[in-house]
Amino acid sequence: IAPLEIKCVIKHLVLLGQLDLDLLNSAIVGFPYSPLDVRDKPSPISYNTLASRDNKLKQSSGQMIVLLKILPFLIDTIKGSDYHSVIIELIEIVQILFAPVICLQTIDRLKILIEEHLNHVKNLFPENNITPKQHYLIHVPSQIKLLGPMIRHMCMRFESKHCFFKQWATKDNFKNVCKSLVKHNQLYESCQNANSNEHPIFSNMCNLGPVSEVKNLPYLKEKARVFLGRDDIQHAVSVKWIILNGNKYICDKTLIVTTVSANNLPEFGLVRKIYVINSSLYCFEFQQQNTVCYERDYMAYKIDTPTLAQANELIQADSRVDFTPYYILTYKSTTYVPVKYYLGDVMERHKSL
Repeated sequence: IAPLEIKCVIKHLVLLGQLDLDLLNSAIVGFPYSPLDVRDKPSPISYNTLASRDNKLKQSSGQMIVLLKILPFLIDTIKGSDYHSVIIELIEIVQILFAPVICLQTIDRLKILIEEHLNHVKNLFPENNITPKQHYLIHVPSQIKLLGPMIRHMCMRFESKHCFFKQWATKDNFKNVCKSLVKHNQLYESCQNANSNEHPIFSNMCNLGPVSEVKNLPYLKEKARVFLGRDDIQHAVSVKWIILNGNKYICDKTLIVTTVSANNLPEFGLVRKIYVINSSLYCFEFQQQNTVCYERDYMAYKIDTPTLAQANELIQADSRVDFTPYYILTYKSTTYVPVKYYLGDVMERHKSL
């Protein structure tokens, strides 16, 4: 759905002369991607791709997720137009669909958003018929009520495994392809289990970067006593980066959601130090940032770095509001935090605990 609608919008803007495709591709190539997004950096969009009659942008699923996140910044010149509104509506729907926690009120709002969005698309592009996949969007809210958040039963991971089989489908014999692929997968899984102490699916539960000794242990002990209420620190080390449950956090680059403000906005903290205390307790020392507002035109949070010096705080890894690492994006001298999914219900759940 996203490739179809984005392609329609870009194609019409290029034909109307409101968007230069070469400038858009230059912005895609030169965009300051975060360490998390750079591996799925979107490909430039060619004129042949726009001219084709299919609904494809020749981007992978991961690339489309990143493109949706940065697209409001790329098409900033058409802000306020109907084309911009369609893209923002699409991103808003996608962010709710990717949310790990969704309440019933959000599901009802999602249903209204989808109906309004499809009507908006049809009015803006009357020559295009609503495709079956766009129609299926109408049934997504009821599906979420029955099965939970879409992130828990989406097909993206199945497609990833399917790529594994497609790579081998052309290498094995063609008499019985299914049998050959099943046998190869069984051998592959057996080797994965036999050659290591744990299956690779658990390999990213905890990985540590370069380790160094904590030089000022009394300072850390005081921080742990004040913010964690712990006086049992025997030894501690600091690391440059850490991977917890598949999420990578990097010192001086990663933002974490530490708390929820009185205005129901997420408060972000810039990770300054990462500690491993007593070999089992993972903590982040962070500098608190000020969340100004949520900019719907960019589908991102606007933040300010405190001008006055303030003491860093310490938080236990398991005590954060949200476990996704975020990164700062500076655009037109303003600092933003783009998000992958809707945080409203995540914050509500945290406040109820």
